[in-house]
Amino acid sequence: MSTQSEHNTPMTRRVALKELVPASSEESEIQCSVSSDTPTEIFIPENQEQSKDRGRREWGVLLPGFKAESVTEYMYKIRDDSVRPRQFLGTDSEDGIEAIFTERQGHSLHEFIDGDNPLCPFIDFDLSQEKLNSIVPKLTRKETYYVLIGAFREVCIEIYPDWDIKTLTVANSSDQKKMSYHISTFGMRLTNITACALFTELVRKKLPVGLQAEKIVNNIANSSSFSLQMLGTPKIIKETNEHVRPKRAVIPENGTIFDFMLRPPNDEVPVIDSPFLEIPEEIVKNSKADNGTIGAEVDYVEKLLKVMNIEGFDVLYPTPVSLDIFTLRRITGSHCPLCNREHSSDNAYVVRNRKTYRYYCYRANQDTPRGTKKPSLKLIINETVENQEKTLPPPQKIERPRISDPNDHFVWGDLIDMCTSGEIYTRNQVYEAIQATIAYIQTTSRLWILKMEDSDNGFYYDMASKLDFAKYEIKMIEYGGETVKLKTLIDRSVIKGLILYRNIDFLSYPPNTSPINAKFFNLFLGFKAQPVIEINPTIMNPILWHAKNIISDGNEELSNYFWHWCAYLVQQPSKKPGTIQVLRSLPECGKNILIDFIGKKVLGSELFYATSDLGKILGRFNSCIQARKLIVMNETGMSSGDWNKYNDHLKSLITEDYLTVERKGIEPKVIKDYTGFMVLSNHDAPLRIEMAKVLEHSDAPNIVMTYLLSLDISDWNPQDIPATKMKTDIMLEHLPNPKRFIIDHISSWPENRTENSICSNLYQEYRIWCERNGENPFTNKKFGKTPPTIGIERKQVRINGKREWVYILDHSKIVAKLRESGIDIEEFSDVPQAETSSNAFTEISVFDIPEIIARGPVTPPESEKKITETSSTDRIEKGKDSSPAPSITNMTHINQPESSTNISMTSETIHVKAVDDKPKPPEIIESVGKSDLPVNDELELGTVSQ
Repeated sequence: MSTQSEHNTPMTRRVALKELVPASSEESEIQCSVSSDTPTEIFIPENQEQSKDRGRREWGVLLPGFKAESVTEYMYKIRDDSVRPRQFLGTDSEDGIEAIFTERQGHSLHEFIDGDNPLCPFIDFDLSQEKLNSIVPKLTRKETYYVLIGAFREVCIEIYPDWDIKTLTVANSSDQKKMSYHISTFGMRLTNITACALFTELVRKKLPVGLQAEKIVNNIANSSSFSLQMLGTPKIIKETNEHVRPKRAVIPENGTIFDFMLRPPNDEVPVIDSPFLEIPEEIVKNSKADNGTIGAEVDYVEKLLKVMNIEGFDVLYPTPVSLDIFTLRRITGSHCPLCNREHSSDNAYVVRNRKTYRYYCYRANQDTPRGTKKPSLKLIINETVENQEKTLPPPQKIERPRISDPNDHFVWGDLIDMCTSGEIYTRNQVYEAIQATIAYIQTTSRLWILKMEDSDNGFYYDMASKLDFAKYEIKMIEYGGETVKLKTLIDRSVIKGLILYRNIDFLSYPPNTSPINAKFFNLFLGFKAQPVIEINPTIMNPILWHAKNIISDGNEELSNYFWHWCAYLVQQPSKKPGTIQVLRSLPECGKNILIDFIGKKVLGSELFYATSDLGKILGRFNSCIQARKLIVMNETGMSSGDWNKYNDHLKSLITEDYLTVERKGIEPKVIKDYTGFMVLSNHDAPLRIEMAKVLEHSDAPNIVMTYLLSLDISDWNPQDIPATKMKTDIMLEHLPNPKRFIIDHISSWPENRTENSICSNLYQEYRIWCERNGENPFTNKKFGKTPPTIGIERKQVRINGKREWVYILDHSKIVAKLRESGIDIEEFSDVPQAETSSNAFTEISVFDIPEIIARGPVTPPESEKKITETSSTDRIEKGKDSSPAPSITNMTHINQPESSTNISMTSETIHVKAVDDKPKPPEIIESVGKSDLPVNDELELGTVSQ
């Protein structure tokens, strides 16, 4: 809330103002004034029942009255309804107002309000006795009066807590047939007419439903100008010229005409700008005042008036609650086409009805007999849309095109929605929308680029050599709401250079960096994630743990390389890593949890592409890989022959910093390419290892032969596949938990053991096992379907004289049945398997892939403290990672020529649910809300060894 003057500013306009009547008599006066039984016995202050002479003496020195030729130049305007046509009188002082009242004694005078100057809030209340009698629940006149005063008081205090109740004013012009009150206050002012209209609506909402009708609480402030009956003057019946129901003061009893004016002279009371008086969001959203639309409409009305030769007016903005009425304020004398005479002081207005605009004159309205339609003049432009467009100024080109702004969510579909919505838009709005969604490239052929939205709320660019869409049209204000073909506007945007570019390219830049200003259309939309001031270790530490222990098998060197490789994508976005990271594990293991997160959430879905089809990456039509920063070949099922076929092509994609993009029906385009590649593979060697350099060494043939001859293969059978812990854990994980329970139950039994177990008892043991292992137990009925599938019979036997259903658990039968389905129960035993050397590097020629084979379980840190104590984590938390990005070309033991490609292969990993003896990621402390962490439906993570 703000005020334009201090609260203790003296109210210099309050001439002859006295305090309210004493408390002892105040209540009786108010009650008398609202008596429902004798409405004509309303309390009238004595000073207003005195003679006209006394009234004139109180108003000051008499001045000769006058009629202003044009009231627009005066500060205060008074309208006289007692004469025909109505007359407007103007003055700039209190004495001038008193002089008008003296000269027009007994006339029906109204204070005329226009413009955006501050004014006092007020309520114009009119309620017929017939309507009052029909209101349910029934109200008396006294009750209605108190409800009205109470609502006004509440709103005043809400918007201005320091409001003084003693500044309340109540004027009454009621009779037996009608209640009529004007309620106001001289204790504060509101900023403008719109604020008064909103004030009235706040009061209306606090009244009983039966009193909320617009004809009862007449919000005359809905207009840009209005008039209010002044104190001491009567109303006039137009047909009979009879003066009735003079407006008399109730509170304060000895107030002057200035206490009841909305804009009295020398008013210095506070001007209140309350948030309660802000235009409601739904009104703003539905109004044409959005995005400069109202300004365009005002310009269009001015254009219509000029075409129709209607001059001498200034077009005012409509109020938010009356958007279809444009007030015309007289600024010079001119001829009126409706009255067919010269006007020097009368105003006019324009009313919009959909696409039609009509001109009205107040003088012509006054001269129109009651019951007759008001005369009007239709404002039209007899000119085609194309010709109108030529006369308008050229549309402006946006300095930074919205189409390349990653934070601008306006896409092609939104432009189509503008066409189909039926709404009316300004010319600037339409041309900005076109620039936000369309780009045009003119070389030897045409190329259209459209900004589209995917199902994940990400953006991408679609391209075509021809725009082929329906005959969309859009309504524009500058054309009077007439529809214009969208294609016409797009073509004009090209001709004026709004969406014209020399060519396309991919020019990436780091986060928090201004986009490159070029004449080429940039396919780079920016990175999705943006830097924060401080890294939250509660969120970051589990991610670091996952990258180190799951992706890198606990190898800190590989973990550092992984993170430095990813950092290179964003810190050096205009350079290509030149290496490919390969993650290898068994199928269906969900290796891509973290990779998908980095690609979609950190880089952005439009910069990330994952596929299982190498043909989409290496085939002829390859538009899917244009403008990417990370491409993942996920779960590739290519044969060794296919890998050999595509090896050279893939190598060029990994190393070369340009890409030839080809689309069907579009001329190939060469653009810059800074993509990093990853392979999530189920194969030991997904890429052909180029041996050319190694085989050129003079000792190579002898060394290879010696090694081959030293191997003893006399007892080796290729079908004897070794049982690895990775294999057994995967098989165990994918068995239904009843089978895993049975295996666990009999795992320590000798081969010939048989046991009868009561069915209900075994089921209870199963439930206990599920609870201990965090499993969801099956129902008893569903559990009972599992034993027969693994060789367990169910019979009824007598135990202690009671017949019971039992399961016959025969170890040998269960093992045999499991082996039939390819499961060897011995693989799930607790017998330790042979240990091998931990994390060994296997050097592979040329590419020198550091292949890491995980051996044994990885033990996670016991607490968050241990995680944060690692040097790598500490550096990241502080934002001071002192270790530089490792040199890509120095990752191998063998020096490579610059044309060679280094492939870094991380540890053999798998994403499965961790069991009790498997590593678990560090727990997330409770201070982090669920909404702060990425959520996925993958299984819990653990590392298994081969």
